[in-house]
This record gives sequence, structure tokens and C-alpha cells, in this order.
Amino acid sequence: MYAVLIDTVLLLAAEYPDLTFAWVTHPNCEPDIEAGISNVKNIRLYHHIPYNIFVEMYDSAKMVITDSGGVSEEAIHLGLPIIIFQA
Repeated sequence: MYAVLIDTVLLLAAEYPDLTFAWVTHPNCEPDIEAGISNVKNIRLYHHIPYNIFVEMYDSAKMVITDSGGVSEEAIHLGLPIIIFQA
């Protein structure tokens, strides 16, 4: 299900090697995502982070890619560009 999103982020990470991509996973999809992006130096995978740290990550974000309505609302409220992924 997440193969297209994984491929997209891998493509972006290869195209922009000077950027760091932070990927905060949901427990339901962690194994698939972890397997798909392992060993990519500029992608950082985060598991089970507290909400306040998740919100702090927006401070350094340039944009957000998500399939979550809540994440979308917060990014829009903070003025971050957003791409909404829909499977």
C-alpha cells in the first residue's frame, strides 16, 4: 500500500541529497516503511515520538507529505506547504 509513497520519498531523497527527510511512522505501517527506506542516509525514521516533539519538528520543516488529516490541519495552520498522499 505504501510502495508509491516510499518510492516517491526515495526519489526525492536521491534528487535532494543535501536535505534531510524526517519520516514519522504510524505503528500500523512501520515494518513496510522501515524495510523500504533502510540505509538511505538522508532519511531519518522516527517511531512513537511524543506529540510535543512531533510539533517541534515543524519548526525546521520545509514541507509536509502526509495521509493524516490531523497532520494536514497542523501543517496548513503553520503555513507549511503540504502534499496529501492518498492510496
